Amino acid sequence: MESAVWTVKKLHLNGSLVWSHTLTSALKHMYIIASEQNETEEIFLTATDENWPILAGGDGAINTLLYKYDAAGELLWTLTQPTYDSSWILPLISPTQDGGCLHSIMVVGQMFNQSIIQKISASGVVLWSDTTHNATGEARENSQGDIFVNMWRYEGLQSTHPELQKRTASGQLVWSKNNTVVIALAANGDFLSTSAEGPPTQSAFIRYDTDGNLLWKKRYPFFTEGMYIVGSTATPDNGFILAIEDWPRLLILKMDANGNIYPVSITGQMVLDDNVNCLIDSSEQALANWKVELISPSLSLYATTDSTGHYEMSDIPGGDYLLSAVAPSSLWESCAGELPFAIPDTGALAIQQDLPLQVVADCPFMTLDIGTARLRRCFPGTYTVHYCNDGTVAADSVYVQIVLDPLLHFNSASLPHTQQGDTLYFSLGAVASLECGDFTFQATVDCDSAELDQTLCVAASIFPDSICQPPANWSGALLEGSGRCDGDSIRFQVQNIGLTSSSAGLDFIVLDDHVIMLQQPLPTLSPNGIHKLAVPADGSTWRLIADQEPNAPGLEMPSVGVEGCGTGFPPTWGFQLQFANRDGNPFTDQDCHEVIGAYDPNDKQGFPTGIHAEHLIEQNIPLDYQIRFQNTGTDTAFTVVVRDTLSPWLNAATLRAGAASHPYTWTLSGAGILTFTFDNILLPDSNVNEAASHGFIQFSIDQQKDLQSGTFLENRAGIYFDFNPVVLTNTVHHTIGHEFLPSTAREPAAALPVLEFWPNPAGQVTSMWAEKPFRAGQRLVLRTALGQVVREIMVTGQSVDIRRAGLPAGLYFAELRAGNQVLAVGKVVWE
Repeated sequence: MESAVWTVKKLHLNGSLVWSHTLTSALKHMYIIASEQNETEEIFLTATDENWPILAGGDGAINTLLYKYDAAGELLWTLTQPTYDSSWILPLISPTQDGGCLHSIMVVGQMFNQSIIQKISASGVVLWSDTTHNATGEARENSQGDIFVNMWRYEGLQSTHPELQKRTASGQLVWSKNNTVVIALAANGDFLSTSAEGPPTQSAFIRYDTDGNLLWKKRYPFFTEGMYIVGSTATPDNGFILAIEDWPRLLILKMDANGNIYPVSITGQMVLDDNVNCLIDSSEQALANWKVELISPSLSLYATTDSTGHYEMSDIPGGDYLLSAVAPSSLWESCAGELPFAIPDTGALAIQQDLPLQVVADCPFMTLDIGTARLRRCFPGTYTVHYCNDGTVAADSVYVQIVLDPLLHFNSASLPHTQQGDTLYFSLGAVASLECGDFTFQATVDCDSAELDQTLCVAASIFPDSICQPPANWSGALLEGSGRCDGDSIRFQVQNIGLTSSSAGLDFIVLDDHVIMLQQPLPTLSPNGIHKLAVPADGSTWRLIADQEPNAPGLEMPSVGVEGCGTGFPPTWGFQLQFANRDGNPFTDQDCHEVIGAYDPNDKQGFPTGIHAEHLIEQNIPLDYQIRFQNTGTDTAFTVVVRDTLSPWLNAATLRAGAASHPYTWTLSGAGILTFTFDNILLPDSNVNEAASHGFIQFSIDQQKDLQSGTFLENRAGIYFDFNPVVLTNTVHHTIGHEFLPSTAREPAAALPVLEFWPNPAGQVTSMWAEKPFRAGQRLVLRTALGQVVREIMVTGQSVDIRRAGLPAGLYFAELRAGNQVLAVGKVVWE
């Protein structure tokens, strides 16, 4: 049997040979895995030699080899360790201060995984050895002689999570940390880790001292998908140099001891400038939880002020920026406006920039947000109403009106209230400028009438609803939409609740599920003027979407839907949440949820959900996100943290934190890292109190303006229960589209004729009838509820039989077409 022969060479930086040594394997195949050089230029080399039965008819033996050479290339010793019946072996080495090394060996077999961690003396003696059934990565020694070992825990043959072990110089275990790995050791013994949250766009760099105490935790805005740390070294200033793979590039990054990569920071105070001198005076009110934005043509960075009005931005790359305070309403303005900054590419710079805010007008401006986690038949749901006065003076006699869905039965509330049928009234009294608050109420989903997938909506309105400082270029008209089920009809209306007549040129559309059935101009409406429209109640989800008056407060388009109205047709659930459910009034909010059965306890949802599998939405439509969580552990959770790295296609400056199940604080940092913290939440585990083990948080945000069709927006969140590993939610995505709704509305002046089917619902055969005989070349197109064409039939005479021929049960849309022109429309349901 021939043996493998390798030549080991050490070269100068200029490529010239320093020394050369030949290695011969005792077995058939040899693989050199890694080499390391210590401070005295001694070299350690680790390899495997093996006999694979498949390749060489051998006995399956594998040896792990460890060599040590002196600075002149003389082989000092060889350590051979046999292993049998293995699929493969991964040995790694790390030199130690005493001239020896740490040798970690991961052995992978068909029925087992085994790892060995060893301390080898300078003379090649195994000082200690420990074996585990978990996977072991590289072991490292810090400047104080402590040993850190990266491991991956296994349950059966499946890796579950990484774990960092700290050991003494003699190998004794000191402590371990889940979901932590060492990527670099600092000169003073500290270590750098990354969180195990997923790709680097969602990961944090974390620095600990040698005892495992957290020193700092940072995220950086420039990391993108596919970037991974492949090498590291310590620097004399207790910082690090990291090698980052960004295929096909390799990036080198320098980080100082405080985690600064770009050594430029901007800090300052934000206060209410009472004396209007554009200076920070000690007696002036600090503005907490206000956003600060720093934007360049290629990057946007954010910060939020703390309880003292302080904000801080660090790690700012070089470039030309504009710094500004983001006010919660147009009733506030910054003394400085947008401040230009030229940030250098190199060199440390600490910029102090205070941001005094002044009052534009003395007005209250009330906002509210309502939400619940989920709705289940026969179970109570808890709704939270979150309200704020974003105005500059107190609002007096504030009250909230809640209109319940008829299938929700009111139980109780956290505040005194009055009730008139399905309508609740909550008096809040005076609400100070910039004051926010919350209250809750419970309602049970009807056991008998509510159906799975049916959407139940609760509407909330807050008063006073006056606008005393109108936005610039707004006419004063404001359009509000509504819809209701009325026997055999659904009745929509658009009303001008503003003070002046609405503008000409505004349009509206009417949708049947998600097909445009009617598109017309809105007439000019005088104040309190109403435009009414009725459509047949046939079980479909009908919706009216109207243009809003340009530059109106909130810029909210009326979009109102009514589902499941009428008798004789099965209702078509599942379309209500595909579009926004907003009436156009900036002082109202609506929470809509489908009735569900089983559910994922930790998830993220985005509304509107959008159309088809791509979740198509139009550009400039605001998005609402809800993150739900449940403590499914074995003990009470004292702190819950929800972290969400926002899509760059969302405008983080427009973020509005909303209703939640429990009190929280929030911050916005970096390029859009949103963090919600529930301190002292005392969330019981689901085994002790299932109903109370749930929680949620929701927020709304605008898209970046005028995104192109095909732009892909995605988000997911990480949920942390105390010190447990992160729980990652599903990924929610939307795709920007244009004119993606199928339409039967070719003429804006009138709706199309309706095709009749009998029987309908149908079993295997139904007949279609038209008012006039079909002409040559006309055809019937049958589509699924998602718009997919499943049948095309050439038609003759005045009626035609349509056979089911294996089509699944459900709703189908029919179009009578001549070429590309739609002549008539209808619907058929296969039972």
